[in-house]
Amino acid sequence: MGKNVFALKSYSPEVQNTLKQSSGALKGLENLPRKDQMIALKMLETFSLQPESKFMQDLLNNLQANTIGKLEEANKESTVEKTRSGGFLKFISSVKKFFDEL
Repeated sequence: MGKNVFALKSYSPEVQNTLKQSSGALKGLENLPRKDQMIALKMLETFSLQPESKFMQDLLNNLQANTIGKLEEANKESTVEKTRSGGFLKFISSVKKFFDEL
């Protein structure tokens, strides 16, 4: 799939399929530092859950679409800075904060 992004045997087929649908997102994932790659993969795994309520399904679908969009943006950057000020990292932080508050 991507260069050492996936020791992916541990990640669900849903996550693999989501990333295969967007080569830009996969390449963006490869541009991230290793720790951030793992965070993004865990997020995508969470977003692929199938909740019972339509509200939660819509929420997870929107978060997944935003994550893929941010990964595609990371693909357009030649290097992704290892700083908490980056757009993708801000997005990750906001999603983490959201889930922490649940």
